Amino acid sequence: MTYKREALDSIRSVWNEIFHESSVNGALRSRGEKVALAPGVVLYQRRQGLRLNRALMERFVWGRSYAATRAGLASVPKRAFWAAFSPVLPALMLARMSLMAWRKRRTFGAFLKALPLTAALSVSWSCGEFTGYLTGRATAAGTPAAEAIARGSHAAF
Repeated sequence: MTYKREALDSIRSVWNEIFHESSVNGALRSRGEKVALAPGVVLYQRRQGLRLNRALMERFVWGRSYAATRAGLASVPKRAFWAAFSPVLPALMLARMSLMAWRKRRTFGAFLKALPLTAALSVSWSCGEFTGYLTGRATAAGTPAAEAIARGSHAAF
C-alpha cells in the first residue's frame, strides 16, 4: 500500500500506536479519500528462513488482529455472523485466489504447486479471524510473541 502523507497525517490517531491496514483504510474512506487496488502490480516477497510453523502463527495472529479490528467497529450480531461463517473462509479465499491465478495464466502452475501450503495458511488465517471475532482482542493476554507479530516485528522468533 502507498498513502499520501497528508491523508495519513489527517488520521494519525487511528495508526499512531499500531498500524492496522483495515482501520487505516476504513478511516480514509470515511473521510472521502479514495482507496484503490492496482491489479497490475506484481509483488515479490523474499523471506529467507521462514518456517512453516512461524508462517502459520503469523497468519493466525494477522487473522485475529484483522477480526478484532473489525469487531471493534461492529455490532454484536454482525460479529456473531462473521464468526459463524469464519469456517468457510478458507474455501472462499482459495476460490478467489484460484480465479485470479487462472485469469493471469502465467502464475497458475506455480499456484497449483503451492496450493497445499496456501490452503494451510488460509485455514490458519480463518482460525485467527474466528478467535478475533469471539474475543474482540487482537492477541491473547500475555503472549509477547503474538503481540510482536501483530505489530509486524519478526524479532520474537
